[in-house]
Amino acid sequence: MIKAVADLGGEFRLDPGTLRQTRSRSGTMTAVAVHHAPDAVGRRRYVAAWPERVVMFNGLPIDATGSFSAWDASELDRRWPSLPSVLEGQFCVVRLDLEADRIDVLTDPIGVVQVFYGRRGDAAVVSSSARAVASALELDALDPLAISAFLALGWAVERRTFHAGVGALSGGSLHEIGAGGVRSRQHFGSSTTARRGARPSQRADLARQLVGLSAEAVRAGGPVRCALTAGRDTRVMAALLRRASVTATYYTSGEAESTDLVIARELAERFGLAHEPEPDIDPDEVSAAQTSRFIRQNDGLASLVQLVDYIDLDRPVQELGITFWGVGGEIGRAGSGLLNNVAPNLPVGSRLATVQRRLLRLKIDDAGLLTQSGGGLVLGFLDRFIDERRREGWPTREVSEAFYTFERVASWGATGPRRAAGRSDLISPFCTRPFVDYCFSLTPAQRYLEAPHRRLLEEIAPEFLEVRFELPFKARNPAWAGLLASRQAWAGARTRRRHGVAGTVPPGGQESFLDRWLGSQVARLETMAEEAPDLVWDLIDRDRFTTWLRDDADRVATRDSLLRIATVLWWASASR
Repeated sequence: MIKAVADLGGEFRLDPGTLRQTRSRSGTMTAVAVHHAPDAVGRRRYVAAWPERVVMFNGLPIDATGSFSAWDASELDRRWPSLPSVLEGQFCVVRLDLEADRIDVLTDPIGVVQVFYGRRGDAAVVSSSARAVASALELDALDPLAISAFLALGWAVERRTFHAGVGALSGGSLHEIGAGGVRSRQHFGSSTTARRGARPSQRADLARQLVGLSAEAVRAGGPVRCALTAGRDTRVMAALLRRASVTATYYTSGEAESTDLVIARELAERFGLAHEPEPDIDPDEVSAAQTSRFIRQNDGLASLVQLVDYIDLDRPVQELGITFWGVGGEIGRAGSGLLNNVAPNLPVGSRLATVQRRLLRLKIDDAGLLTQSGGGLVLGFLDRFIDERRREGWPTREVSEAFYTFERVASWGATGPRRAAGRSDLISPFCTRPFVDYCFSLTPAQRYLEAPHRRLLEEIAPEFLEVRFELPFKARNPAWAGLLASRQAWAGARTRRRHGVAGTVPPGGQESFLDRWLGSQVARLETMAEEAPDLVWDLIDRDRFTTWLRDDADRVATRDSLLRIATVLWWASASR
């Protein structure tokens, strides 16, 4: 166990000098932990231990009341009973009762910092690594739904992993793990949001809470960074940091004349923000070792589509930083992509379960690479998801938004903190209870018209609205939402017919980093395909995958789907 954790810590560049093992008095429970070097983490104190208990955390918990240092494990122990109601941010907290042989795990509101759990017979394992759980319990089988959904949607659904029998504990919950299994008490999630009832929408309260959380987060110490683009989410985060008087470095990725970089420069110059462009990355500089580390750090659950973001994060740093991160911002505009934000607002049929079922099925983006068996598993999951949300009390027209918030963000978004863990804690103000509660206190039309982002900027930094966005805000009047959604749906359908499967890359244009990288890996991936478990090819059309991988035009047109399959193949190869 110690060697496995030490090896895992090495992948995240943690300090082997912090490695510690603890046993319960009965000897039936063992815990092993490793973390960043104490002189590199500012005021964070990851572990607090006493003869009868141990408390430790991962990520960066934030006290919403501002009354204690939530990044100090001893403070978390002192306030343990109140933690479910006051902690925000992206984190998990674990308390080991060494006398009762019990593990308590508190997860963040959405469950973005994942904790994996598995059980075999009388043995149970909890870890921040799915691979460690599977290895300790000798769970060798693959999860067919996880693999199929990863190709179809981009993440392993239902908090599954590629290891059958290993899954992430649900967010917004306190999980008590003992000899009898797991007992979970959820204080925030899809079920509580479905029962939200009528609540007033007070944007001033939301602004105050998010500014306070931003200021409290940076007290943990370390350099602060925040992306700056031509979009809404980064603009809101910059406004929060500026209102909280936080000194930050703002960064932008992209070509020199890209819209993101041009508008980011305009913002930085007007408001005196420290700004730097991110350098381009040459795919020839990405080693096989870096790619394998990317796969292992994320248990295969982050697509190689995100490799370009990881390369810079893979460089060692002297001091752990804090990065403000925009994941979950689409909760404030009815979800991401055409289908999520249009589905609740179509004037005809949005309240019909059959219509929502068909719309949600259009989220499948496998480029025709799933077999009938794999596709059937994903369709079954989508139907099950809709039925479960309706039983919880979700209005039918809002099921697609529940899908984005509590399925996509909770699983796809969870790979972000793992990718960045070697150099920075990630903080998203949009994955907090105040933001989610506020968004769902509004109507679907108000969310579609991006009211949360506009209102936050009006409240915190109205001057930020004077600098252009890549796309202007939609009309303010909710009465226009149905017409605008219908027009957007029609335009999206035309694009889909023109370019084929949604999410593919139309031929032409400048070859991207990912196009060049994938082209350089064809021979390696063909070898991995030969060695992959048979179950993979029961779910994925191998002939089509191989044919498209070899053909330059097909490879560009179906790049993201091919990269998802490449992720599974690379993970299977690294797991042998």
